[in-house]
Amino acid sequence: MNISSVLLTTKLETADSLCECIAATPHCSVELREKTSLGEKIIALIDAPNLESGVGAYQTLEKLPNVTSIAMVFAYDDSTGDLSTINPNIAQNTLNKEQKAEEITYFGAITQKL
Repeated sequence: MNISSVLLTTKLETADSLCECIAATPHCSVELREKTSLGEKIIALIDAPNLESGVGAYQTLEKLPNVTSIAMVFAYDDSTGDLSTINPNIAQNTLNKEQKAEEITYFGAITQKL
């Protein structure tokens, strides 16, 4: 499951049309709208079955007509595996250890086994 919230802005006169496009985008829904002096802010929710679908939905939103700006505000993906097996002390021990930068190994995921 991949859940993300996205902040989009648009002009007041194009907000209704943009909201219709967002609602028609797979895995997307409009959750909140707020008028401002410069236009309208729209919070959209992406609720996708996996990371690839979530990224695809975001890329579709980026290309919608009348989007003035777009930003990912929050993202959660549960496909990283069982987080209960992670030892939180590993990061702390690594940060406190005296070592050269060349000796540090980056795995790119907190579920990666050492």
